[in-house]
Amino acid sequence: MLSVEVQIDGKPAAGIALFDDYRGMPDVSSIKTEANGRAEIKIRNAGMNVIAAQAKVPARNSDSSERSPFTSLGFVGQAHQH
Repeated sequence: MLSVEVQIDGKPAAGIALFDDYRGMPDVSSIKTEANGRAEIKIRNAGMNVIAAQAKVPARNSDSSERSPFTSLGFVGQAHQH
């Protein structure tokens, strides 16, 4: 499991959709962040992994009504031995 925290504008963000296998299943959100902005993500692949988060929040100082920040994290998963 991988612990993550999502923040928007420096504050924990609740209810943010997380994609724990963005590389293999980019349209499937499997979990959302808790009230403190945190979530536990299951690492699905032994090799390359990409997790992502996307939100819709009100726009600031703009003609648009909302903005949609997106972020991703890519890493190579390897077996861990104690």
